[in-house]
Amino acid sequence: MVRTKTDMLIKVLDGLESTGFVDASIIVSRDGLPMSSNVPENVTEESLAAIAAAMFKSSDSAIIRLQRQETDLIIIRTREGNIVFMTAGTDAILGGMTGSDAGLGLLLAEMESAVDKIIQILKMK
Repeated sequence: MVRTKTDMLIKVLDGLESTGFVDASIIVSRDGLPMSSNVPENVTEESLAAIAAAMFKSSDSAIIRLQRQETDLIIIRTREGNIVFMTAGTDAILGGMTGSDAGLGLLLAEMESAVDKIIQILKMK
């Protein structure tokens, strides 16, 4: 059975959500195009993808002005939970949404593991 890159990316997101504390996850291109996602009905894939790309573009612009390197991680913390965006190589962004009771350290560790898998999948021809 030949699996497509999309199937493999979905499996990575399924693994991330199997941790029990990730409510939604998405992989998007740096241009804001959704590549793969597991999002609930109340979240549109396109909106989350556009937000991820826009936040990285804005952050990168600010970081360049401060003479730093590119943005690797963006964390948004609200009363209801966290939204985390992490670069997945040069071409993609991994996003995850959690409830307020999720441990940020564990989330970051799980996302870093997922990023390693995403990078390998996207390198495949």
